[in-house]
Amino acid sequence: MVVAVKIPNPKSAGSKGGRVKGLAKYIAEPERDNAHEKCVYLGARGFLSSTFASQVEEMVALAGECVKSKDPIRHDVITFKEGETPTAQQVEEAIGLYEKEMGLQGHQIIYGLHVDTDNVHIHIEVNRVHPDMLKAVKIDRGFDKEALQRVCARIEHVQGWKPEKNSRYRVLDDGRMSDRPERKERAPEPSPQAQGMETRAGIKSAERIVIEDATGILKSAKTWRDVHHKLEQVGIRYERCGGGAVLFVGDVAVKASVIERAARFAALQKKLGPFEAANQEKPNVYFSHKLDKKRAA
Repeated sequence: MVVAVKIPNPKSAGSKGGRVKGLAKYIAEPERDNAHEKCVYLGARGFLSSTFASQVEEMVALAGECVKSKDPIRHDVITFKEGETPTAQQVEEAIGLYEKEMGLQGHQIIYGLHVDTDNVHIHIEVNRVHPDMLKAVKIDRGFDKEALQRVCARIEHVQGWKPEKNSRYRVLDDGRMSDRPERKERAPEPSPQAQGMETRAGIKSAERIVIEDATGILKSAKTWRDVHHKLEQVGIRYERCGGGAVLFVGDVAVKASVIERAARFAALQKKLGPFEAANQEKPNVYFSHKLDKKRAA
């Protein structure tokens, strides 16, 4: 299991140079602050210099070039499950996956593998200022937490660590990223207002008719003509409305958003192509569906 978090700057009012040096010093020598924590592997990328001290000065200089960003330095921590210890090669591999997924390739990065009494973790100090553009990049358009979770999924997949049970992302066998692959969509239900009508009148609401009769037709349809023809047979009409669609049961309009995602307008356009309106006249078929056993609660 791999978990990644962003560590906020404890001294937001401090100087850029102080931020760079203080964090780099902690990554290289954590025992100065915590006697039980040690750095067992130290690495750096994106520098011209080969010595640690010179690399720190390089980062200070580049961070200072970006006048529009008060704090271009980012501090992330990648933590491994208790009992799991990556090798030096796996640390390098993890950093490569990190900089690629975060969009930070070519940036200055200092990182250290720390060991303490609980978990092994990698501290990462990265300069968001691009060395050529001299501008601080905005990671994943501001969705940096999402990017960090994808980093975890990549590391787990490539290195074979057991995924976190409720992880946000999972990497498929073909390398594609899956968003909550084990998450199941809740079965759609009529709105409380529609259910209340059913209880009072003892008949199915237009929403329930659409959910029960239209969903399967829409999911299995091969063409837009197929959609209109099969829906007409059960007394439902499908029309475009704004950026979405509505389904008519008689004269009662029901938004397509009440049905499953796989049967909604966007999914249908993706599967069937641009929307095609029905050529036939408006059907006049409408029938009341009595509830078979019990009135809806």
